[in-house]
Amino acid sequence: MNVLLSFDKFKDSLTAHEACNIAEQVFTELCPDWKIEKAPLSDGGEGFFEILTNCYDGEIVSEFVSNPIFKKIDANIGVVTTKSLPDSICESLNLSQYNLIGIVEMAQASGLQHLNDSERDLWKTSTFGTGELIQLAANVGVDVIIVGVGGSATSDLGMGALEALGVKFFDKEGGTIEKITPEKWPDVVKVDMETDLKLPPIFIATDVNNPLFGENGAAAIYGEQKGLKKNDFSRFEFYAKEMANLLCDFFKVDYKIIDKAGCGAAGGVGFGLNLISNAHFISGFKLIKNWLQLSDKIKNSELILTGEGSFDQSSFNGKGPAELLLTASKYQKKIYIFAGNISKNLNDYLPENINSNQLIQITPQDYLLQDALRDGKMLLSEAVRKCIQLELDIKNSQNIFVDPNLDFDV
Repeated sequence: MNVLLSFDKFKDSLTAHEACNIAEQVFTELCPDWKIEKAPLSDGGEGFFEILTNCYDGEIVSEFVSNPIFKKIDANIGVVTTKSLPDSICESLNLSQYNLIGIVEMAQASGLQHLNDSERDLWKTSTFGTGELIQLAANVGVDVIIVGVGGSATSDLGMGALEALGVKFFDKEGGTIEKITPEKWPDVVKVDMETDLKLPPIFIATDVNNPLFGENGAAAIYGEQKGLKKNDFSRFEFYAKEMANLLCDFFKVDYKIIDKAGCGAAGGVGFGLNLISNAHFISGFKLIKNWLQLSDKIKNSELILTGEGSFDQSSFNGKGPAELLLTASKYQKKIYIFAGNISKNLNDYLPENINSNQLIQITPQDYLLQDALRDGKMLLSEAVRKCIQLELDIKNSQNIFVDPNLDFDV
């Protein structure tokens, strides 16, 4: 049997690669003769650079950059040649005119995984390191940059990244405000830049469609997990809107851009980067789907396993596992979804040929969250083992042959 393992990350517990490897180990033990193919997923967050770079034997470039609270860490970008890519990928992104592609993953520098719980404070975090990675890609001579945004610890409108790229912020006395973070926003009265940003075209890969502000905006939906207290939301939005106005005026961009789908991605870094005239949004999953040639892998598979940390209604807004489920349904392929938490009442979102029994919650009901995150490897392994055993039982029952010429006494 041909099996495709295509997991996304289980946030704060397992990377996409780790999840795929865990499932592969179980298959190797129980079904050593089954053919296994792995295709880890990413929504633009953790794993994005590694998946895209390794798929076509790209080069990894390392640099010491700032993490969300300005501590120096080792981070990576990828460099891939367009000659190594299938024509379909180049055509889908109009990459044929370029030679070198820089792959930047925001989470490498500005990811939530770099901070412990006590360090997560939305007012004190910056995307400066992401800007440093973008500048690194430009410095090594790439012709176009793909930035995967997701998994961030920040909500600074991308101002830190812009600062790293040369944008400057000033107070009312004309002094430069360095290491810009939201707690310094009340002091900012002017934005300027000594020279134009000399960057190649930038594709911002995301599947988050939130606007910048409001009840579905960056801070409202993602702020709490990054350390924003509920009673501080109004104050944060007030100053964020002031900064958005200043940036739009400086870059001569219509303020209506705040309502653009994607500008709320990764704490508004989508907004900040989109102010750069040669930057625009692309679908992160469609990019991954084309890059990994997932449609062909699905067609060639008889069984597909995928999953992520939480599978709920929002998963059907373009996230990888849900898109994989819909594609598998289209090709009449059997698929199982594994998640730490499976939301109830998803039947309205499932295709007719997919039933709720194919959605497997790996966490027991009485488990505490911190225990589930700690035991993610064991829980996923056990769930996959039960799933495979079920498939073996089905397969064995289908192979039972009864000779119609035999006569049975009743």
